[in-house]
Amino acid sequence: MHKALIVDDDHMIRMYLRVMLAELNFHDIHEAGNGEKAIKMAEQHQPELVLLDINLPDCDGIDLLEKLRTLIPDSKIMIVSSEATVDRIKMATDRGSIGFIVKPFSAAVVSQKIASIVKGD
Repeated sequence: MHKALIVDDDHMIRMYLRVMLAELNFHDIHEAGNGEKAIKMAEQHQPELVLLDINLPDCDGIDLLEKLRTLIPDSKIMIVSSEATVDRIKMATDRGSIGFIVKPFSAAVVSQKIASIVKGD
């Protein structure tokens, strides 16, 4: 796995996740701050991993998750959000998310989850 897309409206979160992905040997990392740009980036770059926030300025991340599943069906999509209610987590996994990282998060937790995905666990 070498290509990733980070979708979050918070620039600092995107930078933080970019550093973590780079440390896990991702070489082709793209970012989007909203759903519209995320769709364009997904179509153009076909990422193998997507880290997706639920709360985006132009759309609901769960709805975007469904669109991304259609556009890039072979990619692994993980939700990274502070909105971690049982209903939202279930909705995300039912619609194709492979996991959920709750904000605020630690580098160790994110690295462990991404490393597990890369290994195929």
